[in-house]
Amino acid sequence: MGCVQAQLAQGESGTVDVVVHELPPLVHDVEAVADQARRLLRTPLLLAYAGDAAQDEAPLQFALDPVQLAGWLHIIPQPSASGGISLTLQVDEAAWLLMPNPLAASLARRATHVSILIRLIRPPGA
Repeated sequence: MGCVQAQLAQGESGTVDVVVHELPPLVHDVEAVADQARRLLRTPLLLAYAGDAAQDEAPLQFALDPVQLAGWLHIIPQPSASGGISLTLQVDEAAWLLMPNPLAASLARRATHVSILIRLIRPPGA
């Protein structure tokens, strides 16, 4: 930078040699995590409520909005064994754990204990 400043201070045109140090990229592959997110978002995610036989309730299913799910996805960089960075896809656990509360309200129930089994249901031909 000093060479450039000296050249400018002289008010003359000239040549300044620039040394370039190439660094290898820290993140080598973003496609794997992007494909994982795409697959997750295009697959319907259904939540099942078994119903309460004592209350004569039928089982219900709730579809999770892909836009809402997309807001819960985070790409997390982690150091790799090769010294670079690998990317992993994670779901916001706090948002996921709060999600059943509105469903419980729609069932006129209190969410006292929630256990969720995630089952990705692929549409026919997918």
